[in-house]
Amino acid sequence: MLTRFSDEMRGNPDFVDVAGEHQRATGLSLEEFEGMIFSVHARFGEELARNLKNQPGLLPLKEANFAEIAIPYDKIKCFLDSVSGSPAAMAAELHKRDEGANDLTIFRKFPLIQQYYNLHLTSAWFGFLMMDNLFFLDKVQTGPYWHANELYGLKLRKFWGAVFEKYVNELLKQACTGTNSIFLPDPRSANDPSTQLCDGIVISGESMVLMEYKSSMFRADTKYSGNHASLAKEIENKLVHDREADERKGVEQLAEAVKSIFRRDAPLAVRGIDPASIKRVYLYIITLDSIGGTVGMSPFLNTYLVDCLESDSYPSLVIRPLYCSNIAELEGATGYFGDYTLPQILELWFNGNPTLTAPLAAMNIGADKWRGNQWLASEWDSIFRGMTAVLYPGHDPGPGMAAAIQRWRERRHYKR
Repeated sequence: MLTRFSDEMRGNPDFVDVAGEHQRATGLSLEEFEGMIFSVHARFGEELARNLKNQPGLLPLKEANFAEIAIPYDKIKCFLDSVSGSPAAMAAELHKRDEGANDLTIFRKFPLIQQYYNLHLTSAWFGFLMMDNLFFLDKVQTGPYWHANELYGLKLRKFWGAVFEKYVNELLKQACTGTNSIFLPDPRSANDPSTQLCDGIVISGESMVLMEYKSSMFRADTKYSGNHASLAKEIENKLVHDREADERKGVEQLAEAVKSIFRRDAPLAVRGIDPASIKRVYLYIITLDSIGGTVGMSPFLNTYLVDCLESDSYPSLVIRPLYCSNIAELEGATGYFGDYTLPQILELWFNGNPTLTAPLAAMNIGADKWRGNQWLASEWDSIFRGMTAVLYPGHDPGPGMAAAIQRWRERRHYKR
């Protein structure tokens, strides 16, 4: 979906054709690449696990497993080459760059391992061992992104920020439609349209959520090396204040937004906002990188908020500590927007864990049944049908991926 939004932004001065660059690098269209990713992902599922005890030879993926799809062999080989590595190639990568025992980047880059097998002491044959199914599934997003990043670097990262903002705005717009909440994307000064207040705002009754979306991907060496000082420095640089560029980032941007809206003298006028009606304020950072959903991220960022925003200066407001989650957690939460507003969900998070040490994903929103975001379900179904058309032309996919995801989510909800 991010690549779909990027295609809609061809007029952006930093535009990068992510899908086109991926096809030039791999020889695969995104539909072909996505289709094979999800097909292999599905193969390594519950049915295979049940059968392995009696048929261990089923475990490795073989080129013959692709025999029934309508994609030429040369493209299948290109696909396998792009997601797999031999033990020798992986060892060479680790010799060049090893960030310690916590760093699983090697398995993110090569989630399939190329290996010769001789399970029954007969002739050896070539296959692929799945190291981690979720790392493999991540390739849907990371594969196209990193191909383009190698060519465009900073330009892509700037463009991806605009793409991510567009995606999150559409997600929240769809989730808030028909509810008791008002969503304001890209709120700007009524007197100076060049001044953006923050990336998005949700208003529900007397509550307001001010949001910043951050698409920055964090470096493997800081995330996994165990050097907490380096990690803290990168978090500060990308989510608080960029020292090199001397620019406000997430935390400081949200603090400035509160000061602008609620200053006593000459508050910033923003269409759709009546500051006098607001009694409770939530500050929320959403990251594309999974680090936003890490245990302790919210209270860590809140230490910076305390330094740049004096909540006591606004006696008529209740300003909660800073919240941070990754986009996947927000996507899950939006499924409940018909029952709870975003401010109510954030309040439940605070009441259940006042320090906000636990991530949003660990919170029980209070519903007895998992509720999916219907817009996302519809989009997934469209993507699923597109992949099916590429892999099995003329095949009727039936109820589609939306129904399958719904069943899987419900099973996962009750198991949890």
